[in-house]
Parts: sequence; C-alpha cells; structure tokens
Amino acid sequence: MGCPEVVPPTKGRTSRQCQRPPPSCRLRSSLGCQPRSWLLFDVSRNMRIAALLLLACAATTAFGASSQVEYSTDADVRALASVRLFAFDIVALAGRSQGGVALARILKREDKIRPLLEVYNRGTNEAKVYALAAFQHLAPPLFEQCRRDLVGKYNPLVRSMSGCLSADGTMLEFLIRIHQGHYEGYIRTLTKG
Repeated sequence: MGCPEVVPPTKGRTSRQCQRPPPSCRLRSSLGCQPRSWLLFDVSRNMRIAALLLLACAATTAFGASSQVEYSTDADVRALASVRLFAFDIVALAGRSQGGVALARILKREDKIRPLLEVYNRGTNEAKVYALAAFQHLAPPLFEQCRRDLVGKYNPLVRSMSGCLSADGTMLEFLIRIHQGHYEGYIRTLTKG
C-alpha cells in the first residue's frame, strides 16, 4: 500500500484540498514513501539500544550501591561514621552521645589509627570532627595533613551540641577548636579508660 498522490481537482474542490496521506506516510519528505515495516524496524532497534543502556546503568548503580552499604564489618566504626551530632559531653537528658561512646570504644583498642582513618574517609561531617580530635591527640602529623587538606576546600556545616544547647558551626571552626586544644581533655580521658 503506497501513499496516495494528490487528487486532481474536481468540481467544488481546489488543488489545495488534497487528500491527507495516511499516518504511515507522514514522514514522506524525509523518508520517501516506504513501507511501515522499515520504520518499525528502526524504532525497535533504537528501543533495543535504549533498553540495553538502561539495563547497563541500572546494573552499575545497583552494584555500586551494594558495595558501599557494608564498607566495614566493625560495628564501632559503622556507628561512629554514621553519627549526625558531634558532642563530647552529656547531651541533654540522653547521657553520653552516640559518637562519644563509639569513639571511646575505638580509643581503647591497640590499633586506633586505622579505624579512625576509616571513619574520617567515609563518615559524616560530624564523624570527621571526632576523628580529627582523636588525630590531634594520637598523631599530630596526621591531624596537620588532614587540616591542610580541608582548609579552603571543604567547609560544611557540622551539627553539634553542648549540654542542652545547639552549637552548630562550620568545619573550619571545629578545626580551630581542635587545634587550640578544646577537646584534648575529653580525648585524654577516653584513652585512659
């Protein structure tokens, strides 16, 4: 079935009132009047390519998400890396903070630096502050290296609490406090036991 040609003018019709071509021939100017099967084959080939690309993206995303969920088998490292509030002292009526408890358990180990590096590399902003405070006490050169890496490049908001008061600040403000020794006493008591 081909495309109908222009109908010659008849009585009461002008040449501009020609018959419209059927939907299979709407792309007449670019494709010519070719059978529908060619058009459907082209669409299905493009659909197959799009489906393969979508499948590849989904597989990559699923594999990446599953590999990042469990990055550590250490419960204390996972707990400290996921904290959303930085606080060393008693927090409101809840007692000691979750991050303070997890940090205390890590600091009582013989190998303290490796888990703290994992917390620093993979943790929340608040977890990074805990790790930086511990680095200042345990490994000052490591603290200086991390400080140099952060200053000027990375200054997010850090949620913090002191007693019942919110004490949010930027990462730079907490780096200054750590450098001045504000948290040294807390770290010293946590390492002693």
